[in-house]
Amino acid sequence: MEDTKYTIQADLFKIQSTDYTVEFNSPKYVKEKIQNNTSVLSYDIDTLIGSDVDYQYTIYDKDGNKAKWRLYVSSDCLWIGTYVDNTANGSEIIMDIYKLSK
Repeated sequence: MEDTKYTIQADLFKIQSTDYTVEFNSPKYVKEKIQNNTSVLSYDIDTLIGSDVDYQYTIYDKDGNKAKWRLYVSSDCLWIGTYVDNTANGSEIIMDIYKLSK
């Protein structure tokens, strides 16, 4: 995701790349503890970005709908990812995850 600009603020969540733009005005960031169990989500997070990630922030649009984007926070990194619902078993499937840098 080189040359992609991320804006993560209290009143704006925006991703601008050469291929697309995603924008949510007045988003809600809901802090959630990542459960250490055998769920698909926990396994994928540990495998993809390490076990030192303590919290995730699920992003909702201003109407309260899940935006299908998440922030993952560790002591020294911020990650951003997209996910979809796996309606077959009620879990979520992580589609993309990127490490952000300043």
